[in-house]
Amino acid sequence: MKDKIMLLALLSISLFIISSNSHAIQGTDRKFGAGMMVVSSTGFNFKHWHKKSEAMDFYLSFSDNKVEIHADYLLHKLNLIKISEEKLSLHYGAGLRVLNKDNGKDQVGVRVPVGVNYYIKDFDKIPVEIFVEIVPIFNFVTKTDLDIDTFFGVRYYF
Repeated sequence: MKDKIMLLALLSISLFIISSNSHAIQGTDRKFGAGMMVVSSTGFNFKHWHKKSEAMDFYLSFSDNKVEIHADYLLHKLNLIKISEEKLSLHYGAGLRVLNKDNGKDQVGVRVPVGVNYYIKDFDKIPVEIFVEIVPIFNFVTKTDLDIDTFFGVRYYF
């Protein structure tokens, strides 16, 4: 299973690197975000915009007894709600999660994230995105079941 996780990680990184037609977020020149996500698990999150409303999202979390990796293709409804100069958008998509547990009960599942993104008013000066998402996960390896993850996250854009 660890070989499969490494293969998924390498595939995810490769897709991330070769994303063509890179577009920046919200009319700026910033295409890459990195940050943290918390609640269901705590880990590192990376996002790369490759079209105006499309992005790839990657996550890595590890603790004493598990390693979790997920990758999602996300679509965005930009500027869904404007609050003064601030921007709120909706994101949704599909992806894959691999969860490697020390007890041998590894899981692989299809993710369907849905969330809301908030972009700081002066995004050019303070390139920060705050987001929440809820994610049904349809597991199909080790056992067939449904998980629900929730996340709160922050990303800084470069």
